[in-house]
Amino acid sequence: MKNDSVGEVPFPPSLRDAAPARPCFSPGTGGLLAVSPIAWHEAGHAIVSRWLGLPLGGITIIPTDEYGGITFGPEADCLNVTRAALREEAQHQCDGAMELLPPAGCRRDSTSSWLVYAQSQILGLMAGFAAEELAGFSRDLEAQSTDYAVAKMYARSIVMSDEAVPSFVESCRADAMKSLKDHWQAVTDVAMALDERKTLTGADIDTIIFAAEGRASHDAELRRRARMAAMIARTKSA
Repeated sequence: MKNDSVGEVPFPPSLRDAAPARPCFSPGTGGLLAVSPIAWHEAGHAIVSRWLGLPLGGITIIPTDEYGGITFGPEADCLNVTRAALREEAQHQCDGAMELLPPAGCRRDSTSSWLVYAQSQILGLMAGFAAEELAGFSRDLEAQSTDYAVAKMYARSIVMSDEAVPSFVESCRADAMKSLKDHWQAVTDVAMALDERKTLTGADIDTIIFAAEGRASHDAELRRRARMAAMIARTKSA
């Protein structure tokens, strides 16, 4: 499936009014950061998008009448996206998939490509909320109509009943949160850069991720060496 128009972006925007930045604890830095929740939200979308191998045009927190922040695909006209267009495109994709899927309760082995695609969309959508939560913000998912509504659309094409939709979406949020925790330095750096610069291209995001992951690996190696040195010191003193 293409991702070259706004209606086909990997992750629809948070679509809520911008909330002011406030100091919040960052597990990646061990300190307080004054970064807006929308910047954390879009950084979460972007990081999980990259780990899933999905195309990414960029992210922005320059608001329009339709959204406060958005993660968009390559060649997308992010300034003219509408909530209705995002919902309609997701519904169109899901409707098309449902026509091909076996009835609820039947095996769906032959439709694995759609199931993987749909789950990746849900993971990416829920990553925004997961990043906010890790940064110390709390959001009512039901109130974030577009992200959560589109995630539930995709979930309905995967699970066997509507009753299972909320729990499946929640499990995807938990998976996204684990991924973000594992790469929190990259999330923090992207959120801080986005909060300062307001818009980041896909290339900007990749550069930030590579630098953050390099620092994280370097710091981990230093900690490993420190542990080894402490262990040797204790052995010599014994």
